[in-house]
Amino acid sequence: MGRERKPQCRPDRPNYWFTWVMNEGRRTRHYLGDNERDAKQALKILEGAEAVASRARKRPTSHRPGGVVTLDVLSDTYLDWVARHRKQRTLDYQVNVLKQFVSWAGRSTDATEILPLHLDEWISENEGRWSGTTASHYLSVVQSMYVRGIKLGLITHNPVQYVDKPANDTVKFAMTRKQEARCAEALDSEDGYFKEAFLAMLQTGARPQEMRAVEGRHVEHIGDANRSSWLWHWKAGESPKGRHARTIWTRADTEMLTRERARTLGHLFRMKAGKPWTANALRLRFMRFREKVKIPHLVANTPRHTYCTRLQQAKVDPSHIQVLMGWQSLDMLPTYGHLNQFRADVAAEFKRIDW
Repeated sequence: MGRERKPQCRPDRPNYWFTWVMNEGRRTRHYLGDNERDAKQALKILEGAEAVASRARKRPTSHRPGGVVTLDVLSDTYLDWVARHRKQRTLDYQVNVLKQFVSWAGRSTDATEILPLHLDEWISENEGRWSGTTASHYLSVVQSMYVRGIKLGLITHNPVQYVDKPANDTVKFAMTRKQEARCAEALDSEDGYFKEAFLAMLQTGARPQEMRAVEGRHVEHIGDANRSSWLWHWKAGESPKGRHARTIWTRADTEMLTRERARTLGHLFRMKAGKPWTANALRLRFMRFREKVKIPHLVANTPRHTYCTRLQQAKVDPSHIQVLMGWQSLDMLPTYGHLNQFRADVAAEFKRIDW
């Protein structure tokens, strides 16, 4: 019997727990958490995903009954590809989605016999449990499985290419100055941990996952005594969002907090219990806060939309907005900028035009 796999801790960094994994033929560290309890839970999830990937690799094509590509084969092969080419969080999410879908449709079902009608039935049966946004995301995962199946040569056509998806429930907007002031007043009665997280995203434009992931090792100080900046910086391939390097400029309260915690081991922003923020914990806090301040559709990404719109209102050069927001192109500006909400500002600019 083999030795039990356990999380390991780096001697030089007591808040860094990891395990060894094989990545494209190389043995590399896989980060599990900043304490042993979280690391053990993360390791269980990782081992489950590795088991799924292992089954897909060991399943010979000749063992498919009658040459039929079953949903079991297609999903396992797809998840094996995700395990090798995408982040662990993406794999965990898609394992959960496809496990539900394959269980509902039948593991031995011919993958090419699934029709848009079947997906519509699957969504309808869960109408009370899933929001429109969740259902839309789940359908996208199933479609991605079929697209990858074609690229990997498992199937020759995509029977679910055209599927009507439910409308997303999320309404993207920028807070008005009055709403921002209302939030600031309400935050004074919240615990300091949520206030720090909220202001960090509002004052820097950081993505929620960037705020959750930033650690003391990511803090950089540039400039001199007369002109200096405190930054959060991830090297290429290390940022929470993707392969590209990411730099976030801090200001106001967040700059002061960053300066004070620059030598912190582990995460800068934590929950009341001392654990780093999780996506679900942040989502639930925003749900409660949304009810408190009476601002419909306020979610964790709203501060980032507000930050971008403030940059536009301040007439910051679009190329600088691109850098501050961490985009690879300006195509995202219409999504995050909401100048159409502030018609008085647009009207003032319109009147200044020399026709």
